[in-house]
Amino acid sequence: MPHGQRELIAWATILTAHAQAGIPNHARRVFHEMQAWDHLAHDACFTNFLLACSRDGRVDQSRQCFGSMSVDFGLRPSKQHYCCVIDALGRAGHVDDAYGLVAGMPYVADAVDWLCFLSSCKSSCKSYGHFQRRRLAVENVLELEPRNGPAYIVLANAARIDGVDLRPITPEREEKTNNR
Repeated sequence: MPHGQRELIAWATILTAHAQAGIPNHARRVFHEMQAWDHLAHDACFTNFLLACSRDGRVDQSRQCFGSMSVDFGLRPSKQHYCCVIDALGRAGHVDDAYGLVAGMPYVADAVDWLCFLSSCKSSCKSYGHFQRRRLAVENVLELEPRNGPAYIVLANAARIDGVDLRPITPEREEKTNNR
């Protein structure tokens, strides 16, 4: 194995370890050092950097890196890269931007992509609302995978947080509601 390739693997391993161990500031530092040494030839390095940005709430760095992949490095962002940016946006409360990225990415969004969106905006949606976005995402998941139990749970939790009653209106319930 050529020396340069071993260096890239070593750098990428360190970056991955920091990103997945929940030490995003160290992962970002390693990424920038790799950039200085021209060791960013692999898309996995970008995935781990985007993951670190997401976990650390660095939306601007996430967006900048995402754009830089194709412009500066000639790499086409994969679905993984999109999901990392979607996660960063959702966690930071940019739910509309995250939703737009899932809906507009150049790949067909599957249930995993929509569940990534849903899980990323779980905490931010408690304070920012966005029930309709979550509901549309759940509907997309259920259209793709009708037996996806976690999607039903996410929808029920979102409805509870936003005070939306999802139970169908029955004549008995309608009468009870009108008598209040």
